[in-house]
Amino acid sequence: MYTTGQLAQKCNVSIRTIQYYDRRGLLHAKRTENGLRHYNDQDLKQLQEILIYKQLGFNLKDIQQIINDTDNNTLKSLIVNQRRKSSRKLKTLQNN
Repeated sequence: MYTTGQLAQKCNVSIRTIQYYDRRGLLHAKRTENGLRHYNDQDLKQLQEILIYKQLGFNLKDIQQIINDTDNNTLKSLIVNQRRKSSRKLKTLQNN
């Protein structure tokens, strides 16, 4: 089990980021009797995936859809769209 601080440190993000993702439903903390959040190894993996998707340029709404999609159709569709956006951006940058 990891505290919010430990999870944040492991993934090099702020505690506020962890708390925000928890409020958005991207992470699912187990609460202690005092209300402290605790995370397990599955949550660590989930956070690492979220951070990878963020690096790929996906917004949190898209990431939520990816996480909730069991057959990866959403991911495939979003990757195609992200690729198109990147190609358009590259063309725009090359033309300037």
